[in-house]
Amino acid sequence: MTKKVVLSDEPKGKEFEEFATSYLQAVGYYTERNIIEKGETEVLELDTITTDYAGQPPESTLIEFKSGDWGFPDIFKVKGWLSYLNINKAVFICSKGKENATKNEFYMKKCSEIGIDLIIIEKLEDTQLYLKDYLKEKEVETIDI
Repeated sequence: MTKKVVLSDEPKGKEFEEFATSYLQAVGYYTERNIIEKGETEVLELDTITTDYAGQPPESTLIEFKSGDWGFPDIFKVKGWLSYLNINKAVFICSKGKENATKNEFYMKKCSEIGIDLIIIEKLEDTQLYLKDYLKEKEVETIDI
């Protein structure tokens, strides 16, 4: 008996991370997920690092996902990770924006100023459109997700 795997209508937490990351995997990025560095205590826990081996040298991108509430403390944490890990590129992907478009634009501007791309995926069915700048001009098939 074959069981059908179905994504929830509103994936949260790890499900949201897996959903969005699957688009990046489908176009050829190498992805590392749930990376934890521990010493005497936990140093960091990263959602995803993608590496594009098509270019020389390969380019890594740190990706943080939020399916719930988020703000500048989360964004500045990502900026600190970039510095600590010596990675040049980060994307902050969330499933819901702020109260209005003006506030979203303010957050996007501030993120851009510190070198982080902010992507708000408001409609899951349009994820490919929101991630278009990262999909290497490729069309992702639904079956791959």
